[in-house]
Amino acid sequence: MLLADKFEASEARDRKTQLDLLELNRLRLTPATPTGVWREDVRRLSALTLMEGAFLEALRDLVADEAAVVPTKPRHFTNWFTQLERTAPGQHDDLFPWLAERASLDQMKWFLAQEVVGEAGFEDLTALTQVRLSSQPKLEMARNYWDEMGRGNLKVCTDRSFSGFRRR
Repeated sequence: MLLADKFEASEARDRKTQLDLLELNRLRLTPATPTGVWREDVRRLSALTLMEGAFLEALRDLVADEAAVVPTKPRHFTNWFTQLERTAPGQHDDLFPWLAERASLDQMKWFLAQEVVGEAGFEDLTALTQVRLSSQPKLEMARNYWDEMGRGNLKVCTDRSFSGFRRR
């Protein structure tokens, strides 16, 4: 069974699970001061965090077989990774020629709006992800973050570039 098929059949795709994960991230990342119901907030955060752990365990189980065959030696891993350009699911999909040759303006706008969701806030995700990493990966993420932030130039900052598109 393909990984995409496993995901489709799993509970990970469940709407309630996805909405709960969205709430968890909102609770974690929205700046706030303590409220009079802080104990309730902590209980909700704890329950959602436990749900997230179970969700991640289920996803790891879905990919365990595929992950077990990934080479661990650098040269072999590089060869395996390079092959993904030709063999990975979604590569050379009929979607791309269709977008290039036949999609209407409205269809292209819809497609791009779906793609932008993954890019929006990437600079924040990059900043959060580097916590507790060793120096070399942290430096690589810092370089990526600097690029995302327009190398200090607000006019070319990625977040600013996507913000106008997201509103349309």
